[in-house]
Amino acid sequence: MTVILNLRILSYWRAGTGRNRPGALDALCQRDHDGLPMIPGKHLKGLLRDAVRRAHGVGWTPSLDETTLFGGLDAQADDGLNGTRGGCIRVDSALLPDAERAVLRENPDLIALLFDTRRSTAIGPNGTAEPGSLRFEEVAVPMTLEARLCAVGAVPDGWESELEKALTLVRAVGAQRTRGLGRCILTLEKRGAA
Repeated sequence: MTVILNLRILSYWRAGTGRNRPGALDALCQRDHDGLPMIPGKHLKGLLRDAVRRAHGVGWTPSLDETTLFGGLDAQADDGLNGTRGGCIRVDSALLPDAERAVLRENPDLIALLFDTRRSTAIGPNGTAEPGSLRFEEVAVPMTLEARLCAVGAVPDGWESELEKALTLVRAVGAQRTRGLGRCILTLEKRGAA
């Protein structure tokens, strides 16, 4: 059985690359090998780790903590890795579902419609734009992405239901989450034979 993390992104969003397009865009979206928007698994793992840590802290996930699921520092570890242990779940990058990818491969001119440009500027204390602060950033339009969660070790019983509780704590993905980008709803879906 495969567990899929569904990311229903409700607003413009951007998983940043740290790169720009000189003279045109100050920030670009992360793209996969087909030029489609994506969110790296490392970014998702960090969001999920934080959500599980917070959920465990308030008792929502009593048998599941972030170290068990995703690995990290563990005072109990005896693995010769300075108190670290690997997690039991691997988080793949979030990509467009296969059906949408197939349509876009057949119609590559549609890919440009998945992106837009967002303009922003810093406003100074006198209420006017700060000199040189105008930015043009590439953003992706709202869409649904999927990421596989793969067991790479012994997973605790009931981890999916506890993780689903923690997912409600993730409100946004990508860059500038606290500034309104990447609002989302995350859910889990089981596919295939048990």
